[in-house]
Amino acid sequence: MGPKPGVVSIGQVARATGLSERQIRYYERKGIVRPERTPGGHRVFRPEEVERLKALAAWLHRGYTLAEAEARLSETRPERRLEELPARDAVFRPDPASLYPLRGHDPILRRIRERDGDG
Repeated sequence: MGPKPGVVSIGQVARATGLSERQIRYYERKGIVRPERTPGGHRVFRPEEVERLKALAAWLHRGYTLAEAEARLSETRPERRLEELPARDAVFRPDPASLYPLRGHDPILRRIRERDGDG
């Protein structure tokens, strides 16, 4: 008896999502997707799982970390179009001051540069 109708192999999922088979297996281990198995042990994915991986790939492509993308997957309505998802830069706007924690440490930085021959 073959796989159920409508399910696809990991290779087909990789082609449809742009993810590698290795990435897909990793996301399975993380519990992000739960493919079914054929009697021979091969992974087969339902259409919902493929769509979930497409959304995950879109979040990752937009610059989100895996943890952020997972959180977005759980809060995003399934019917929401991927084109409507904002790029990470549009959501995450760090305070420039927080990007320069060494500000005020000029004497230390000067000594390091002198020691390394950069100053």
